[in-house]
Amino acid sequence: ADELDAMISINLANIMRLRAVDLRGDEAALKRKEALSLQDEALRTADAAKLWPLAAVAAANLGELYLEGGDVVRASSFVEWALTRAREHRLFETEWRCLWYLGRIADTSGDGAAADAAFAQAATVIESYRSRILDAEKKSGFLTDKMAFYRDLVRRELKRGRADLALGAAERAKARSLVDSLGWRFVALADSRDTALYREYVGLLARSERLRERVKPALFGVEAKDLGYEDLRVRLAALKTRLIQDRDYGPALRSLIDGDPSDAAEILRDLPPRSTLVEYFCLGDSFVALVVAAPWPYYPVLGLL
Repeated sequence: ADELDAMISINLANIMRLRAVDLRGDEAALKRKEALSLQDEALRTADAAKLWPLAAVAAANLGELYLEGGDVVRASSFVEWALTRAREHRLFETEWRCLWYLGRIADTSGDGAAADAAFAQAATVIESYRSRILDAEKKSGFLTDKMAFYRDLVRRELKRGRADLALGAAERAKARSLVDSLGWRFVALADSRDTALYREYVGLLARSERLRERVKPALFGVEAKDLGYEDLRVRLAALKTRLIQDRDYGPALRSLIDGDPSDAAEILRDLPPRSTLVEYFCLGDSFVALVVAAPWPYYPVLGLL
């Protein structure tokens, strides 16, 4: 009963918050107050029942609500508490959100360095967890609720005049979406050598994920012998090292395994002379165009359109 009550309060509070976003003045303040009350009720219920995942979610939501209301002290207190619970209980979704909120809190407080660190940590957590997902449907939808973070990151870098970092963030979001839409499928690449290495990688990753979840493969009810989890992770690391050291492997394979998009410096370096690249990125209610130009003589520049 406590778990259900807490979940209902959290969801109702989220509805109130979304309604507040579309309102102005006293109406918005009233809805936000209702959301705060509901989240507080959910936190108290979950905390008393030691339902830590729900308590962490409610506390993080309270932090975001206080941040939007301009109370950074309370916002920081609730988010820090939620982050501690998230790390204690390995609550990935709550952890990256808390880091994102801490970045926004630091920006509001004028601490750019702390904000940079928090945003970077949030991105690292998101992208680290993404690599563990094997199911194609789960992987294709993984970034759906995380695009708000990447949009916020792009807006933030543009506001600070760091077009190169904005381009890097946009590339990160787009590259993740493209690779994730494939899932961990056995795809045939142009080079048979690349295909063989990719199949080996997916096989090792699948086995390590089963062991991480303590699920052993079985045939006719008889469990198969398998390497230990750490052994498999070592083999995965060795395979990645092989990919890095052997430059004959193609870029498609590197994208599938590393999922690591080019940053602004690499794009500027590889852009042919006297050419221009225009990259569009959706910010939700608007689009931004990032322009990379390589005039003659070759001095590449990056700006906004």
